Amino acid sequence: MLDQQAERLERLPQLRLPYVPDTVDLAADEGQRSAWLSALERSTHDLVGLVERGALDAGSSEDRVDVGRVRAFSTLYARHLHRLGAQPLAYGALTVRGILGLREQCLREVGLGDVFAAVKRRETAAALMAFPECVARTDGLPTRRERVLALLGNALAGNMFDWGASELQGALASGALDLAAARERISYSPQRLNNPEAFADNVIAGGYRRVLVFVDNSGADVVLGVLPLARFLTQTGATVVLAANSRPALNDVTEGELKHIVGEAAKVDKSLAQALEEGRLLVCASGSAGPCVDLRRLDPRLVALAHAADLVVLVGMARAIVSNYHARFTCDSLRVAVFKNKMTADAAGANQETIDDDDSTSSTESSSKATNPELWLTDEIEAVGELKRGAIAARFPEEFSVDSDFLNGASNVWLPARLHPEIAPGEFQDWLKKHGSQLSKMEDSVNRRKSILSYSYKTGDMAVESVPRMFGGEMAAVRRRNTTGLVRRKSFVERADEEDGDAPFLVQATQRSSLKRSKLAN
Repeated sequence: MLDQQAERLERLPQLRLPYVPDTVDLAADEGQRSAWLSALERSTHDLVGLVERGALDAGSSEDRVDVGRVRAFSTLYARHLHRLGAQPLAYGALTVRGILGLREQCLREVGLGDVFAAVKRRETAAALMAFPECVARTDGLPTRRERVLALLGNALAGNMFDWGASELQGALASGALDLAAARERISYSPQRLNNPEAFADNVIAGGYRRVLVFVDNSGADVVLGVLPLARFLTQTGATVVLAANSRPALNDVTEGELKHIVGEAAKVDKSLAQALEEGRLLVCASGSAGPCVDLRRLDPRLVALAHAADLVVLVGMARAIVSNYHARFTCDSLRVAVFKNKMTADAAGANQETIDDDDSTSSTESSSKATNPELWLTDEIEAVGELKRGAIAARFPEEFSVDSDFLNGASNVWLPARLHPEIAPGEFQDWLKKHGSQLSKMEDSVNRRKSILSYSYKTGDMAVESVPRMFGGEMAAVRRRNTTGLVRRKSFVERADEEDGDAPFLVQATQRSSLKRSKLAN
């Protein structure tokens, strides 16, 4: 499963480690795997039917979706799903986030871009017409608490407008679902997953300075759900950053579309216009191209805007439940989402009886250090314990050993990390030309004692070994070439997000039969 981005992505500053973005490991859970693969295959067939009936067209030939390409997509994606059903690890780790990303990849492969573009424009235009009445209704409520709770209810109802949920496609295609009807379809059980009162208490007690909101769908979701809530928060003095997809996925709103939506809404609402003019309502790309979001891989511009955020809001089932359900933050967080299928409800421990074709259960889960200091202290203790256990396991594996003679040997040659072949291949080659005589006597075989940090193997007459980069997060593999030196072959471990110092890595300079690196060099 491939992904691409024009620039390096960065981690959300408020994200606490360790972090796993996915709620369920589909490779390990056969029931969840079977249910998700079947649901996605049904959804793909439903998409073909919608296109054949013209439900995704806006009436003009320019907006018409190519039926032949959609059928080709359905065949291609179904083939992948069947393979994953038989071989769950065929493409690596198997998660809902991964197979939803694979869906977007297959769409692009057959030449389909934004399949729901016309639908998004149509629904957004209708929602913008209803926007003034929507905010006027909540503005007229007598207390701030009532306003907050009503705004959260609208955000949940708006999240029902999701063309990616096969259970809702029929109602959306027929136009039978409006905001009021959506609110009627939501079940607020179990109560342990719904604590909007905690969020309302925080807002009333003092509010927030900067709020980061990961938005979900276009149309009623963002216009009648998220935008009124963001508007209210700006009225309390907060700066609100709306993070939207960098590229299309299902009917999710993109950065460009959201900028247009906010601009149009500001034309009919003075409060929004003032927030925009004062820079207290901002729109930024998230760096994501799928329905889920990996909070370790965000657009650098968004990360810069998020540094001072004291509230993170995740909107939608994919962003708040399928991914990031177990994510923890160093600030308050709010998840606003509707469980739209039984698999997701089961994974999160929701009441299974509330999920059927006519009802969806909600989650407005608020996590606050201010109102629950015991929760904050428990999280801190758990996080420190996990980090400590991980550090001990990494530093002292079962095969741990130290070659002190090698550490103290006068024959070692230290090479600065700035000359690493991946960072500066030209400078590395110059260094080899200058110092190659020291390496020319190395034997053709390069072996070392196994450790948790590196591995050595042979293929034919070529020896390959990983060479750790000290104090950094990357391990590069090198190989012998014409006895003139070592060149980079392959990357084994992802580069650490923030540790990019000018630290040395070690190469062997004499006729010794092994290339070694001590784990105590730190």
